[in-house]
Amino acid sequence: MNANTLTLLFDYDDYAALAGARPDALARGVLAFDPDLHLRLVDEGRPHITPWDVLRPADGQRLPRFEADVLAFWQRHALVDYRGFNLLAMAAYRHISCLSRLAWAAFVIRRALETTRAQCAIVANRAGGHGLDRPAAEPGMPLLFGLFHGMAEAAGLSVVELGGTDVSPVPAASATGKMPVPPEHCHRLGRLNAGVPRDRPFVLLHANGSDLLRQAPLIRALQDNDRCSVIQLYGTADAAALQQLSELGHTLLCERDAVGAPDPPEDLPGLRGARSRFDQACTTANADLGSIYANRRIASHFDFMFGVYARRLAWQVEAWTGFFSSRRPAAIVGNYHAPLLDVAARLGIPTLVLPHGLMLAGETRWFSSLSPGCTIGAISPAHRDKLRSAGVRSERIAVTGDPAGDELVHATRRDTQTEIRRLESPNAAQNERTVRARLGVPADRPAILLITSNLGSPSKVTRLPLTDWAAAARQFGEVAALAARHPEWTFCLRGHPRYDHPRLRSQLLAGGASGIAALDLSRAPLADAVAAADAIVVVNVVTSALMEASLWRRPVLLLCGAMPWYEPGEWLTAGWPHVSSVVMLEEQLTAIVNDPRRRAELTAQTQAAARHFFGGEPRLAAPRCAALLWKWAEVERVSPTAAESNTMLTSGGAAAPAGR
Repeated sequence: MNANTLTLLFDYDDYAALAGARPDALARGVLAFDPDLHLRLVDEGRPHITPWDVLRPADGQRLPRFEADVLAFWQRHALVDYRGFNLLAMAAYRHISCLSRLAWAAFVIRRALETTRAQCAIVANRAGGHGLDRPAAEPGMPLLFGLFHGMAEAAGLSVVELGGTDVSPVPAASATGKMPVPPEHCHRLGRLNAGVPRDRPFVLLHANGSDLLRQAPLIRALQDNDRCSVIQLYGTADAAALQQLSELGHTLLCERDAVGAPDPPEDLPGLRGARSRFDQACTTANADLGSIYANRRIASHFDFMFGVYARRLAWQVEAWTGFFSSRRPAAIVGNYHAPLLDVAARLGIPTLVLPHGLMLAGETRWFSSLSPGCTIGAISPAHRDKLRSAGVRSERIAVTGDPAGDELVHATRRDTQTEIRRLESPNAAQNERTVRARLGVPADRPAILLITSNLGSPSKVTRLPLTDWAAAARQFGEVAALAARHPEWTFCLRGHPRYDHPRLRSQLLAGGASGIAALDLSRAPLADAVAAADAIVVVNVVTSALMEASLWRRPVLLLCGAMPWYEPGEWLTAGWPHVSSVVMLEEQLTAIVNDPRRRAELTAQTQAAARHFFGGEPRLAAPRCAALLWKWAEVERVSPTAAESNTMLTSGGAAAPAGR
């Protein structure tokens, strides 16, 4: 085999397949494209490179420009008009996140080909499918190997197809939120008509998965003032979440029971012409854009987008138009991009989109790509100002906060009162000792809580990555060495409940050189984990846990030495104490433990940063959202807009977006 060989691997099954078929290729040119694979190969001492080994310092500016070009090409040429909608612009963030992943992968592959000067590419033979978001439990990037294959061919490399594990294409249903739901939890549409009086306004909430429970505080707030009925609509959900929601007493309705099962037309007028025009535009793309748009190895994605996906969206336009014409809500609330929000906004139905996490404040594109008729629920005044600076019109923004965080606000208010009582009476510290005892944290040693999360797995991120996986792993090893130097401290770890890297924490959890194992608090409530700590360190990630932990009277530090593309101003995190090395971290932690004045200063800095982020002391969000929705409901009650908007869209016209 040629010495200049490049093999791209995503998971350990890929590595095992390579070892079985081409063991001579293991020693050179192995590109690990996922942090979990990288961490395992490091543990096993197997040579490989990561994307960050082939990127260059100036790529921090070049890659975003390439990504912008990829998105602009799609927005210019992916046009399927149907009843006034561009079907391929509905729920736009689905396409944006997919194309962002493709842009990142294509850029890294190009750099890897240049860096290794490869003359031969070894490519896993995987099924194609589409590149839209996969279910949370399914890793993998269906288009990754096709992208690599096509780019290697275009560069003139010889390509060897490697057999091995196959990944089933993602079911087409998952791209439109129509996945199976336990039938025993489906409530028939008749319950809607029977349970909601025709002369009574109702607010419709839509969500899927974990976002359903995020809406619970808002549902309670709406029910506290009996001005309107509440209906919650879902496409995907697990039985446990539905059981919890059923206890709230509102109407819980499965999408399929509201608008029926998907029955898209076999063809759409103009669809073939739209695909032909798109294909023609792809032939004119430059070489960089052509790595995606002229790559025949990932044509399955565009076949899907201009085929099944477009037809399903046309069905959704019809289905939701019919639903809203039959029972028009006074307002709609969503937590993620969904076609029904596009239809509702076009009909002029007041539509509020809330965040699904505090750290979403840094994801401006998530909000700006919503339908122009949607009102954006900003997390805080600082978030509102950031959206304005990105060009979002002020009248589209309402500062609502995130209702899912209201329980946290209640908890921190109780904690603040406990802290005040502690100053008045040392005996009030019993609460903290109780929490420590419950979690197994020793009461007689300083406790340091380390918060970790997803380092940027390419299959899950919806933006360009920030964290260098290899550097993060090395720095975490330095943290383990720090723990070994300070056996008088207790280190605790809290990972993300769904997206994390157990191998990253294994050295600390095993005890390392000190023999004193860190405590794993990943299953403990964040409130308890923070209350039991003397200091909190967020390790090389951006995560909502930073904001949540900062609501307690504790110093919170950001260790960011492995985040080369992290800009604090973009994430509204500039006010927090940052450290770029473990040496600096050790200095700060030593001061926190031994110097009450320094601890007070860092705590005050953390509190000030949180107040800036939230626009003062955190306020309950659900009552603010409910007040806005009641206001809209009253306007809808006396406005003739409802009937006019329904008539326009039902007859094929395009109603103007709501300008609230």
